[in-house]
Amino acid sequence: MNRFIPEEKENPIVTLRAQAEKFDFSKLRAGKGNAEANSGYQAYKDFPRMDFVINKKDIDQNFINQLYAKHASLIENNKNGEKNYRPFAKEVFKEMFKYAEAKVPSDSILEELVTNCNQAGHEAGVLIESQLALGQHSFLVFSPKRVMNIDYIDQNNVKTCCKR
Repeated sequence: MNRFIPEEKENPIVTLRAQAEKFDFSKLRAGKGNAEANSGYQAYKDFPRMDFVINKKDIDQNFINQLYAKHASLIENNKNGEKNYRPFAKEVFKEMFKYAEAKVPSDSILEELVTNCNQAGHEAGVLIESQLALGQHSFLVFSPKRVMNIDYIDQNNVKTCCKR
């Protein structure tokens, strides 16, 4: 039978699977030009907008709010006079791991979390690609609830997964 429409144009599941196979996983990281993510500001903005689960324990938003008050003094200006939120965000992540009764990962892992564990990092890449694939079939995914699941594997390894 002669087909004029490729199968991936007919079936959204096939389209999504094809897009997943082509996915550029570097999109899960904030780009070097993303000043908000690299300064820690994106993490600062997203802590109260996202729900976090560490080692299957929900991190209470009231607890996160308390951390904002406790560690506000860590937000300082850098040598260019711009605010540096990284020390603040790093300390919030440390306290969230402790709250979840999990070991705190290494500094290099915490630095990665500060830069990429936010709505512009891990979550954005997958959401944008899936929206593009499903949009071809007039499907849209709407969900204001964002849950970042983080599992401590060892000091130099955590597993992150963003669920909606």
